[in-house]
Amino acid sequence: MEDIGLPVQQYAQAMADALATIYWDAKIDANDVEFVLAPAGTHRDSQTWSSQMLGEHKMWILDFDCCNTITLDQAGVEQAAAAFYKNDPFYPRPASDNEADRMLWRVFRSRFLESSRAILGQESRLPQLMVQRLEEMGEERRRAVRSCSKEES
Repeated sequence: MEDIGLPVQQYAQAMADALATIYWDAKIDANDVEFVLAPAGTHRDSQTWSSQMLGEHKMWILDFDCCNTITLDQAGVEQAAAAFYKNDPFYPRPASDNEADRMLWRVFRSRFLESSRAILGQESRLPQLMVQRLEEMGEERRRAVRSCSKEES
C-alpha cells in the first residue's frame, strides 16, 4: 500500500475509529471482520480517499457473522484483544521490527484512544487497558516468532 502511495495513516485512523465504535458502542468483539477498500459509489456521507491507482474509494467493513458480544470490563477487553489478533493481519500492529509499521501503530493507537474516550468518556480505563493488552500480546507474538526463527537456524 505504501509502495503505490495509498494514505495508510489515514486508513489506520479510520480503522481505529471503527474499532472503537464496534467495541464500545456496539459492544462486539469484531471477530473476523474485514476492512476492505472499495469504489466510492454514491454514498457521500463517509470518508472518501482518492489515489491514482484506486481512484475515489472508501473503506468498508464486512463479515460480522463471527462477532460476539462483549462486556465493558476486563473480560471484554481480553475477548476483543484475542479477536484482534485472530483476524487477518491487516490491522496496524504493535511490536514490529519495521519502523514504518511502528509509526502506523502509533497513529492507530493515538486515534483509537481518542475515539474510545469520545465514546466512553475520559474517565474510562477500558481504552488504555485494550491498548496495553494489544501491546503485550504483540510483544509475546514477536518473542515467539524470534524464538522459532532461532530454533530453525
